[in-house]
This record gives sequence, C-alpha cells and structure tokens, in this order.
Amino acid sequence: MRDPEIDGVRSGPSESSPKHGFGTDGSLVAGERVRASETYHAPRLRTPVHEHDVACVHFVLSGVYEESDRTGRHRLVAGEVLFKPPGIAHWNEFHEAGSVALRFEVDLESVPALERRLPRRPKSVRCPAIASIATRARDEIASGDDLSPVMVDGLALDLLTRIARADRPASRSDRRLARACASWLDANFTNPVALADAAAALGVERTTLARVFRRCTLHTVGDYLRHCRVMFAAEILRASPADRLADVAARAGFSDQSHLTRCFKKVIGETPARWRNRHAKR
Repeated sequence: MRDPEIDGVRSGPSESSPKHGFGTDGSLVAGERVRASETYHAPRLRTPVHEHDVACVHFVLSGVYEESDRTGRHRLVAGEVLFKPPGIAHWNEFHEAGSVALRFEVDLESVPALERRLPRRPKSVRCPAIASIATRARDEIASGDDLSPVMVDGLALDLLTRIARADRPASRSDRRLARACASWLDANFTNPVALADAAAALGVERTTLARVFRRCTLHTVGDYLRHCRVMFAAEILRASPADRLADVAARAGFSDQSHLTRCFKKVIGETPARWRNRHAKR
C-alpha cells in the first residue's frame, strides 16, 4: 500500500467503500514541480475517501479508471485524462480489468497564471495532443536519465496548459456533437474515412462539424483520426513485433507504410521501427 503521507494524500474513513488501499507506483520521476509515476491499480481494488494536497492528472494507459466525488462519477478508458484540483475528496473503484495510469502530481503555486485558468472541479478530457504528451512522459519515466525530471516538468505543464485551454465554455449541443463525432471516429478509424464521412453519419454540415469539434477539443477531426490510427498501430507493434510495417499500416487505416511513418513520427516523436525496438514485448 502507498504511504499517504509520502504521496501527499490525506485519507479518511469511507462510508461507501471498504478500506482496501491505494494503487502501486512503478517507475517514478520527481522534478521541481512535478512528481510523475506509472501507477497500477489491481482488479477489484477500492480506495477509501481521500484527497490530495496538490493538483493531480491521471492519464489512463489501459483498463478502466473510475473515480467518484460528491458531485458525480468519472469513468475513463485508455487515452483519456482526468484533471483533479487539490483538496477534492474522492474515492476509486476498479473492476475486473484493473487499471494502469500515468499520475502527475503538480505543485501549481509557482505558476499562478496556470492555476487560475484550470478547472475548479474534476474534469475529464480526450485530446490527441494530450495523449501524445503523456506518451512522451511515459518514456521519460520508464527509461530516462538525469535530465528526465526537467523534461517531465515541462511535459506536465504543457499537458495542464492544454487542459486549461480546453476548459472553455461550450453549449451542451456542441459538446454532445463533439462527443458523438469522437465516438464515431473511435469506431471507424481503421476505414478510409474523412471529415465528410463523419458529417454525413452525424447528419450535420462539414463546416459545422469541423468548427464545433475544434472548438470543443482544440483539435481538428483529422488530428483525432490520425491519433487513433497511430495509437492502434503502436499497440500492434508492441504486441506483435514480427508483423511487417506495411501490414500494420493497412490494419490501422493508413494508405501505406510511408504514411504510417510520417504520422507516427509526428504523434509519437520517433519512427515506428524505433518505437517497436524499444517497446516490443520480450
């Protein structure tokens, strides 16, 4: 069990969940403002009601991350991020799959401009740029050097800045349309689809969908589609390193291997071949 004093967590008795403990930290990097770790939550784990003294960000790598507070519940899957301001009493439940997440604990007192712009209550976000930042941070946490704390500090602040900018007011109908578009892209990204196809499926004009999606997510439909394909290809390369890159490209919805390589490098920061060599299952 994690030590609540070490982790900056205050815990108390829970009326709704038995006290089964907290997650287990794997690799850890601690910089001037940021403590970042890969955190494992066992299947069926429940935590007591607790709160953090600093702002926290959880980026889900696998499984389902579920968190509740007095105002509602957040249920996140791989690729989604949850921001939590300090001092929010909450509790967690993990089901059969458990969860693996990157956790960033950030002291925001030294960056008041960012602190003022961040949400005052927990907020979940799905954003290709945030996912790319988290992927780079994971690499630094897992296999970094003496400069990794500096890099992780910068990446965490970049991630929080994007969360702050995503917290702009939008109408309920716009948010609903953006979520519907993201869900459609999640289900169809391996096919040769584009903005026009998504707009037709959702029954809206292309220009309307493009404007609303960008306003609500800070990214274009094309950016989101590219990210879905790259992350899918990355998982194939990790799990099946013997697969030919041309075949991986086709399965992930890219036109050819060179298209995969260009997009992969833009999102992940390195070529598919290099990424496979570093991350393939042994």
